[in-house]
Amino acid sequence: MVAFARSMRPTLDVIIVNWNAGAWLARGLDALARVRPTAGTLTRVVVVDNASTDGSADAIDAHGLPLTIIGNAVNRGFAAACNQGAAASTADVLLFLNPDALITSEAIDAALGTFSAPEHAGVGIAGVRLDGGAAPPPLGVGPFPTPASLAALSLGLGRRAARQAAARSVPSRTREDRRKTTTPREVDVVCGACLFIRRSVFEALGGFDERFFVYYDEVDLCLRARRRGIRAVVLDDVSIHHAMGACTTAVPGWRLFCGLQSRQAYIRAHFRSWEKAVLLALMSVPEPMLRLARAATGRGAERPRDVIEAYARLTGLRT
Repeated sequence: MVAFARSMRPTLDVIIVNWNAGAWLARGLDALARVRPTAGTLTRVVVVDNASTDGSADAIDAHGLPLTIIGNAVNRGFAAACNQGAAASTADVLLFLNPDALITSEAIDAALGTFSAPEHAGVGIAGVRLDGGAAPPPLGVGPFPTPASLAALSLGLGRRAARQAAARSVPSRTREDRRKTTTPREVDVVCGACLFIRRSVFEALGGFDERFFVYYDEVDLCLRARRRGIRAVVLDDVSIHHAMGACTTAVPGWRLFCGLQSRQAYIRAHFRSWEKAVLLALMSVPEPMLRLARAATGRGAERPRDVIEAYARLTGLRT
């Protein structure tokens, strides 16, 4: 993996997966249409619609973008749709962008500039700060999950620590800090809401693992990259707005199910046999009981009916 030549303007393809994102899809495309990157050339924008029913895909305005729309008859999931959108790409860099993330020229230039710099030739994945206002840090930001951290999560002991680790991974900055240009900071995981990746790296990794319907997909991708010696960085001096949850807020039970299902897939993919057995057992017995107890007493973020729905789906009692 080598850096792009200084005389070369790297090309960029943007892949957006939409599932009932509502007005956020239009806002995201409008923001994308306003970008004027100087470090590279935007060559293609692909919107993969996963069988939306809210009319968001029908109302797409190209805004003069080099836009391709792929419509799926069923919801194939985030990972599969990302791979689908990237399949025809010939660009040097891919940007996987959520419809509720408003990209800027500054963010694109910072990422492409990092990939072009000879001193960052080993960087294959890059992200920027995601400013969600009062929203919690997004899933996927922070250190790689370990058996201990996932066991703590199942036992209700790791939530605060996970939030703190995620917050530390995108540190707050003072006004004085914002006047400075910081060097890319190496991280374990770059959030999939705005993930730049060299196309050569994406192809070498075989793209996203489609066992992850949604959630943990970027964690798995970054871990497989790290095992190949490929570095991931966050550019702390650049931020974009990320509303978070535009596609899943209306379906909390289904969202919880997807998170649980993808966590199981991650455990099965990356841990030893005895670790899998312990972690899956914790997810099957104490975790649902603790979640339901917290929901029933108002101490959790979930409602009882959402917890019941999620585990009914997870056990196959509901489809």
